[in-house]
Amino acid sequence: MPTGTNVAMKVYDKIKLLDPQKRKGVKREIKLLERMSHPNIIHFHDALDSTRQIFIVTEYAGGGSLHALLKRKPGRRLDEATAGKIFLQVAQGVKYMHDRCIVHRWGG
Repeated sequence: MPTGTNVAMKVYDKIKLLDPQKRKGVKREIKLLERMSHPNIIHFHDALDSTRQIFIVTEYAGGGSLHALLKRKPGRRLDEATAGKIFLQVAQGVKYMHDRCIVHRWGG
């Protein structure tokens, strides 16, 4: 990864991962991210394990959220072409994961 590249970082405090199942879940997340390579899924860069924290480093997607996009639109609605394009990208990413027996928990 070139110097100066913007990244996103998810930080887990180990004190909150005392439950072995939670720690196992983070390790599983890292293994799954390492396996995925698809244009509609955020790219995994690295995982770092320090004394107090675990860091997951991924591609930074700075384009904003779907929620923010909808807030800017009249009536908070997308035109059919834009909605279709976004839906197709999401569906392709989900299909890629399901083809590999990976299930995404939308709220977690």
